[in-house]
Amino acid sequence: MARIPKRIERRLEEIDRRADADGLLTAEDRERIKQKAREHVATQLAQRQKTQKAALEAEYLERAVRDEERVAGLHGSYADVTIDVAANAAYIMLDGTMYMHGLTYEVPEAVAFTLNDIMQKTYEHENETSGRPRRADTMRRPQARVISPRNPGVVNTRNLPVV
Repeated sequence: MARIPKRIERRLEEIDRRADADGLLTAEDRERIKQKAREHVATQLAQRQKTQKAALEAEYLERAVRDEERVAGLHGSYADVTIDVAANAAYIMLDGTMYMHGLTYEVPEAVAFTLNDIMQKTYEHENETSGRPRRADTMRRPQARVISPRNPGVVNTRNLPVV
């Protein structure tokens, strides 16, 4: 039989003291009740272990199925994505799954493309809200360039004389 922890032993002793104060229970009665209590606790522990084992088996089965599907190519190819979002975001929530900043996830390629796009959009939003141009590329900025008959090359209008 397993050793009884000290805290439980102290509680059982307290029960014994209270039972002795009444004088109604004999030593055999107390021992029989203690044995019932031990059986009850043993049953609860066995049930808890059985439940925990079933949960672990279900989780392992889910992972094994996912791995086998990946090996069989049922869901296409996978890619590793490291989440790097702007300072105004801590995570990306996509289809009920939270992808935290700084962590690397193995996801299907379609999800990887979406996550990369969302990460880019967080930086664009941060630039836009802080007064900088939304994108740093020159194609989005007005250029004000003209072609002059005197100079067939492109000339910036800021350099032209004001008439």
